[in-house]
Formats: sequence, C-alpha cells, structure tokens
Amino acid sequence: MKEQIKQRWIGMEKQKEIFLSTIENWTDKQLYWSPVGEWNAIQIADHLITSEYGTVSYMQKKTQAPSSEIPVAGTESKKESEVLNDALISDKKWKAPAVLPDPKDNMSPQEMKSKWIHIRSKLDSFLNNLDEAYYDKQVFKHPFAGRMNLEQTLGFLEHHIEHHVHQLNRLKERM
Repeated sequence: MKEQIKQRWIGMEKQKEIFLSTIENWTDKQLYWSPVGEWNAIQIADHLITSEYGTVSYMQKKTQAPSSEIPVAGTESKKESEVLNDALISDKKWKAPAVLPDPKDNMSPQEMKSKWIHIRSKLDSFLNNLDEAYYDKQVFKHPFAGRMNLEQTLGFLEHHIEHHVHQLNRLKERM
C-alpha cells in the first residue's frame, strides 16, 4: 500500500476515534436527543457508516473492471476533491446528498461501534488487496464532487467525519 493511502487510512481512523471519544461520555438521553428536524448523535453515526458502506461498495464494484478501462482522475478531480474537503472541514452546515437514506436512530451505541468496525474491516481488506494500478483511477463518484481516485476518496471519508464532529459539538452546545 502506498504511503499516501496509508496516511489517509490513519487519518480516517484518527477521525473515527475523535468522533467516538466526543460522544464517549454522553448519556443515552444525550445520544438520542436533537432539536426538531435535526439529527441526533446516533443518526450522525448511522449517516457516516452508511456513507462509508456505500463508498466501499461502489469502489468494490468499480474495481471489478480492468484498471485499463477506468479513466485516470485528473486535475478536475483533484480540484473538485479539494473544494469538497475545504467545505467539509469548515464548520458550515451542508445538506446530505439525496442519494443517501435518512439516518436511523434505532441502534445502540454498541451496535453503532460494531457496524463501524465491520465496515472499516471491509475497507481495510479492500485496500490491502487492491492492485496499485487502480490508485490513480476514478474509483468513486461523489454525488457533489464527481469522480475521485483512491486517495481523494479516502480524504473525503476522513474529512466527512471531521465535518460531523463539528455537528456533534454544535449539538452538545445546544443540550
């Protein structure tokens, strides 16, 4: 696995730990509370898990094609990826893409952690078994930013969590 990919993986794991440590001492009441029309902490986690699951599934399907048949992610992909990540690391609110289902809040914190570990295990296996010929190819299509290579995709997933940590902090302030 190339160093840039390893670093993105480490960043994703770090952001996941920050997310989980942010809610670690929250009571059940806090985990399931939200202002009307907004997501609670469990729904935010469900959204992240669903996003990661969809991203891994998309990449698994895309990389079934020979790498020679998948276009290289060029300067436009880089530019759009950077715009997306800048938006995600900001503290601004953004609407979730319509392609994602509304998040659920019917799981326990333990189930949430177990689901996240499971999807991360799938992603880890995918990354460790992926031929490096796919690394610079357009292996993912983000609903807003378009097509991305592997490093850009992992960067999105990393910053996506960071974005939702901001959301958790805003939620905590309102409790």
